[in-house]
Amino acid sequence: QSTWGDFQAIETGCGVTRRQGYHVDGIRLDVTGAVTPAYVAIETDGDYVSMVTTADRVIYAPQYIDKCQVKLTNVTVTTLNFVIDLPPPFVVIETERIFTLKPGGHVVLHVGFRVTKELVPLATVIGSDFEDDGVSLVVDGKERRLKFQRSMVLEYSNGSLQNVPLEATLIVPYFRLSTNSVNFGTVFVGQSREIEVAVRNYTQSETVVVVRPVSQSEPPTVGHGSQSPSVDVLTVEPSTLAVAAYSTRYLSVRLSAVGAVQYSRSYNISGILGEGVEELRVYGVGSNDARFQAFL
Repeated sequence: QSTWGDFQAIETGCGVTRRQGYHVDGIRLDVTGAVTPAYVAIETDGDYVSMVTTADRVIYAPQYIDKCQVKLTNVTVTTLNFVIDLPPPFVVIETERIFTLKPGGHVVLHVGFRVTKELVPLATVIGSDFEDDGVSLVVDGKERRLKFQRSMVLEYSNGSLQNVPLEATLIVPYFRLSTNSVNFGTVFVGQSREIEVAVRNYTQSETVVVVRPVSQSEPPTVGHGSQSPSVDVLTVEPSTLAVAAYSTRYLSVRLSAVGAVQYSRSYNISGILGEGVEELRVYGVGSNDARFQAFL
């Protein structure tokens, strides 16, 4: 204990105290702190992960995966552990699903958009004003695009989540026939006539159309009766036709008259990627020429 005049202090292990405070206000010390959330920086070619592909990728294969790279960088001062959850039709090409990034570390992911033959017909099921579960149909003139908008979810070991926006556009084919009706008029017995029907593809995606005859009731009677057409009388060839993007191919429609009767048959022209069905109706009348009638 020491004494200097009126001031008396008691020595303690952590400093000194005064018996007389002289009304001195206490000292206030404000302490603040911040907790940095788990977060990785996303580096892509744009504001979000985006892919565009055409439906013809699955014409000759069961599936196709369009890929892009996504760089994830740990911008915090602590090691991050996270798992990736990705909804279909998006996939992560890497087999690993659990990742560890040290401060400043990064990983490059290959994110894919999986296109299957089951995915393409959605364009004919939903309308242009439909949007549900991140799937919408965008119609631009005659071109149709299926748009998928989902999020890749990063789930960190502390339970926090980070969403990475994903977008994929699938261009689906769209075709039309130049006409839905072919009328051969009168064809003399023993002769054949041929007319071409154009198949026009209006989109960036190739398509393949298939021709199938449709069963129907007996055709109406003309003159001496009616006759159901056989495959050799009315034909549409080829039965399968590939039509490239923004191009036109032709179907050959032929009538070979074998009798003085009326011929009629309908065909369904459909795309293998679920674009819908176009109906082609074919008509014609067989007739004997004047020389044959004179001989009779």
